[in-house]
Amino acid sequence: MLARLVSVGDVEPPPGPDTVAPDTTITQPSFDASLPHAAVTILGGSTDNIGVTGVEVAIQDRVSKKWWDPTTSAWGTPQRWLAGTLQAPGATASPWSAVWNEPAATGGSGSYLVLARGKDAAGNVEIDRPSTRFTVG
Repeated sequence: MLARLVSVGDVEPPPGPDTVAPDTTITQPSFDASLPHAAVTILGGSTDNIGVTGVEVAIQDRVSKKWWDPTTSAWGTPQRWLAGTLQAPGATASPWSAVWNEPAATGGSGSYLVLARGKDAAGNVEIDRPSTRFTVG
């Protein structure tokens, strides 16, 4: 019996699991910005090969080295994350924003560091976190 080879063309294998974490930037406040006592708007962008599903920021008091805890509205340890808002959730690139109010009654120094991290649907979380620092007062 003769076997016959049939060519069906090039078939792409299915994509593997998503192992690439998002890449996030902070565009505002600028490094060493001096801001008035008011809500601090933190802006940036995030990209991912499949789609960004979330962005978070963490705020540290640069004097006490304590982190802002958005659930208790107090400074403490360990590092806590505040959810940002994506303009285009699930897109491969999206601007984002987060708003933070300096807690005058809780003893903040007025000198702060902010970190950001992106997340995607596969559970990848950005490891190389961008940062900026600013003062309020």
